[in-house]
Amino acid sequence: MINFQIYSQNLSISSEVVYEQTISNNDGILSKEYKLIFNNQESYYEEVISKEYKKGQDRKEDGTIVLNIRDNQNPQFYYNSKEKGFYFSQIVYNQHLFVKDNFIINWNLSNEIKRINDIKCQKATTKFRGREYVAWFTNKIPISFGPWKLNGLSGLILEVYDTTGYFRVVAKKIRINLNKNDTIKIPLIDTNKAMSINEFKKQTSKLEADFISRLNSKLPKGIKPFKIDKNCEDCPKPLEIFDEEN
Repeated sequence: MINFQIYSQNLSISSEVVYEQTISNNDGILSKEYKLIFNNQESYYEEVISKEYKKGQDRKEDGTIVLNIRDNQNPQFYYNSKEKGFYFSQIVYNQHLFVKDNFIINWNLSNEIKRINDIKCQKATTKFRGREYVAWFTNKIPISFGPWKLNGLSGLILEVYDTTGYFRVVAKKIRINLNKNDTIKIPLIDTNKAMSINEFKKQTSKLEADFISRLNSKLPKGIKPFKIDKNCEDCPKPLEIFDEEN
């Protein structure tokens, strides 16, 4: 569903895109809905928490138990301001972490064209924190924002995916230049409370260690305790590898 009221170089009134974001791994496909609200100066990409969300655990067909360790219902979000920079809020082992991020994405443009929901889009590629991405953006909506952390093109990103198939985001609904009476607005973000990326990495490692420790404390006697293997070659690769330059 697409509602283009105006194609404008001055998107001063908030616009909205609804995306479907998926993660595909050995446990299946995790699909979530996100909303991107933006104008010509800032954007806000927020997770939509499903009303059907249930915490606890599920059992797969092979008997494997999958734990859902998140009962923190605060949505994750990504805030991008041309004046203030990039910030994100992430739930890590049930804890809410608010972070100031610093990065520049260098895109390689292609002449390849395709249509997404009947909108002409151009292809661009990049390497970002351990993964290679393909993005499809449209200059019909001339703003440099996009879903998740991916931004910096001359038009809005409508679809993006990494080349392994692990991560994919695609626009499902677009509303541009909403009327002044519309209630959709970018929230006020207190950026003074943000931690640095280095603090985020340290805190994430600590929360991971604390979680493993709690799991081990509940194991029956004689069961081998869980350990964190930083050099595991068979373990799933995280979405971002912060120690890589690209």
